[in-house]
Amino acid sequence: MDLRKSVRKTLLTLARAALPTLGFGFTCLGAFLLSTRGAGNSCAPYICIVLGFVLLTAGVVWTICVSVRSRVLRQRQRRRQRRGPAASAPWTGLIFTHHPMRNPWTETPTLSPQTLSNPATP
Repeated sequence: MDLRKSVRKTLLTLARAALPTLGFGFTCLGAFLLSTRGAGNSCAPYICIVLGFVLLTAGVVWTICVSVRSRVLRQRQRRRQRRGPAASAPWTGLIFTHHPMRNPWTETPTLSPQTLSNPATP
């Protein structure tokens, strides 16, 4: 099973590197065809240019998403190592509440009196 994961990871890495290259190549091919077509009325150069931009954009976005994801995972792992095993537990016993008229996304959470009196119950 490890060999399959390793091969899959390697193939995805190669695809992620090849996608922007293929996109750039298709864009250049379309520009070349457009400049040398003369009086022909073909839409192939335009298709190559559009396909090239789509492949280039998809490759760049895919690479950025993978790098951000790996960075976030590394930061989480470092944070857990600094805090220790007790802090990485899913339930710490704190109940966070907010006032019904306040925006919970912009306000800082406060501890409820229930948490202060009995921290073990959810």
